[in-house]
Amino acid sequence: MQITNAEVINTQPQNSTFNVLLSFKNDRKAMLNCRVEGGKVAAYNISVVGGTCPCCLKPNCSSLYAKRHELLVQAQQFTNFPMELTEK
Repeated sequence: MQITNAEVINTQPQNSTFNVLLSFKNDRKAMLNCRVEGGKVAAYNISVVGGTCPCCLKPNCSSLYAKRHELLVQAQQFTNFPMELTEK
């Protein structure tokens, strides 16, 4: 499962959260839900976009949830996380 693009959206400074829209090689998408805790970014959830998982094409996928931290690292190659949240 390879990311081809990542875009930060829905930045919420009041609760230190933001979302990252991930695009994959197979034209599927997923939304990574992130929170800044102690100056570090943590992925606390991930959801499929468009009804099918990018790795298995099922509506729900436990392995996608398990890969959320790995996908967070990959997303950093495509986008910068919100500075107003990460530089506190």
